[in-house]
Parts: sequence; C-alpha cells; structure tokens
Amino acid sequence: MVCRTLCWRLVFVTLLGFDAHRAQECEEMTDLDLKHSLSGTSLNVRLLLYTRVNVSCAQLLSHREPFRNPRFNLSSPSTFLIHGYRPTGSPPVWLTQFVQLLLQRRDMNVIVVDWNRGATNINYWKVVDNTRKVAANLTDLIQKMEVNGANLSSIHMIGVSLGAHISGFTGANFNGRIGRITALDPAGPEFNGQPPSERLDPSDAQFVEALHTDMDALGYRDLLGHIDYYANGGADQPGCPRTIFSEFGYKLDIVTWNQKTHWGYLTIKLSNRKEEAQVELNHKSLMFERFVESSVLAQFDRDVQPVKEISLKFCTGKGLRPRKKLRLLRIRLTPLQNHLSRPLCRYDLLLEENKDVTFRPIPCEDSNV
Repeated sequence: MVCRTLCWRLVFVTLLGFDAHRAQECEEMTDLDLKHSLSGTSLNVRLLLYTRVNVSCAQLLSHREPFRNPRFNLSSPSTFLIHGYRPTGSPPVWLTQFVQLLLQRRDMNVIVVDWNRGATNINYWKVVDNTRKVAANLTDLIQKMEVNGANLSSIHMIGVSLGAHISGFTGANFNGRIGRITALDPAGPEFNGQPPSERLDPSDAQFVEALHTDMDALGYRDLLGHIDYYANGGADQPGCPRTIFSEFGYKLDIVTWNQKTHWGYLTIKLSNRKEEAQVELNHKSLMFERFVESSVLAQFDRDVQPVKEISLKFCTGKGLRPRKKLRLLRIRLTPLQNHLSRPLCRYDLLLEENKDVTFRPIPCEDSNV
C-alpha cells in the first residue's frame, strides 16, 4: 500500500513537472513600448502557431524547418493572421480572441505573424518599407508548404492595416493562387493612388475582400478586392479613436526619486473644468526607477483643451501588501498632435497608492526638461 501511494505521488509530481515544462514552452507576441518606437526597431518575424490542441499556448514555428513541429498539419487549412502598424509597441488587444474564434469555427492551423519588431517605429515610412520584407518571409514559408503537399487554395490570409498589403504582396508572389485574403481596415498612407503592383488588389488571391472602417484618416478609400465593405460609410466607427494616437494623445514622461524601484499602474484624468477625459494605463505594469525616465503613450477619447487640471492615481495591483508611495521628481505631458501646444509639467509630487492627487500643470521650463 505504501509503495503504491509513493508510486502515485511520483506519477503526480512527474505530471506536474511536465505541465510546468509545457507552460514554459508557450510563446507570446512580442511586447514593446514607446521607447522602442522612438528609437526604432529592426525587423524580426516570428511565427506563432495555434491549433485546437494548443488554443491558448502558442508554439514557435521555425521558418527553416516548420514541419518539425508535430502540431503543424499540412492537410489542415492554414490561416495567417497579420497585424499592422504598432506605434506604441503593445501587442494587439484583439489577438487572443481572434485566434479563439477562428479555431472555434474550424480545425485549422492559425499562424500569427509577429512582426512587432519592425512594426514598432514612430517613423511610419520605415515600417512601410518592412512590409515587403515580411511578405518575402511568408512567401518562403508558403513555398515550403506547397512543396510538401499543401494546397494553396486552403490558405487564408487575414491582414489588418499594413497587414492587408503584406497579404497582397505575398499573394502576388504566387500569382493569386492563394485561396482567400481578408483585409481589415487596409492602410491608406503610401498606398492610396498606387498601382495594383504596389498594394493589395483582386488578383492577389482567388477571393479578396476588404472591410473599410477608417478611410477618412489612415485607411484606404478605393476598391481593393472582389468585394469591398464600407462599415458605416467606411469613415469613423462609433466608440473608436479617430487616429492611431487617439484624440489629442500625449506622451507621458515620469522621473521618480524613490530609493527602491516600484512597479505599478497609473490612472490619468485631464480636465478643462467643464469636461474630463480619463485613461487607465493598465496594459502592463510600469517600472519606476530612481532618476530613470519612464515613458508611455496616454490615449484619451476626447479633447479637453486647454488642460487646467490633471489628476493622477498610482496602483500596484497588490491589495494585501502595505501601500506604496511614489515620489515624482517630474511629470511631463507632451501633445502628440498639436505641435503649437507646449508640454505641461509638474515637479515634486507625492502619489499615495490608490489615492487621487489633483494639481494644476505648468508649462515645462524648457524643451529639454
């Protein structure tokens, strides 16, 4: 009896160890921030494979030897999911749900094309140059798939923004033999008015569809596919920001002088004393290190110019621990769109966790502060 109990414990521990090992193998979308966007990133394409066996645990698909991954089934349809321009470096918030919905609908290979290193750059034109390189990378993979028996008509490419044109460039390399391309909010700048060879067009796949949702700003206006949908007329969509930086977005720079490094989240509220705009910077925990500037993009859903009051709240998300205090040497808000507005600053501020602190901002002392 004792021996049997020990044996079951050994099996149980072994299984736990195996699951932990598997959990460590899960890959995630590259997560960057505004610092990377300002400095620029070099292109690095990663292919993340999801199937019904690993719906929530992506497996890295090798460009050189993709078929060594036992979960990559060439006899199954394959859907490539390609994101677009990432000016803040954060992973797309819609990604996880999109993958799950695709796999609920059909048993397939879902390949998330992670080109965040290359899409994260304040210089949009540099990112546009990278779209051809991403397409060349995908072309190489799909060629390997075809040589090993994959049917090109079973390939579906879903491209968002610049990803739509990456899909088009890839499809053109196969003379339109790929089964289907779905373009979601296809990018307009650098593509509007271009000939078919320089953008997505109906000849890039057996069936090309385009959903236009932002054509009066960063989206593409004219027809791109066999079928083009113009949601709500194709212009601004209800509840969505009108630009990639949202309405009068700000670059937020913070320098702290705590002796210890703190991690946490911020809630920022702007007021012109008639209306307010608020944003919660809770996508990921921010690091506040002494005398090291932390930068993040704050996106608001409305314009409250001129900003007369700012409220800040600091939170660590760890309610059971003693409350932290964040000592700010300086906070600086720089408008991203209205270049005529001067940056706003405040110096020597104490934030107590989970408490709002409201203050009047002042013009920064100089452009280098």
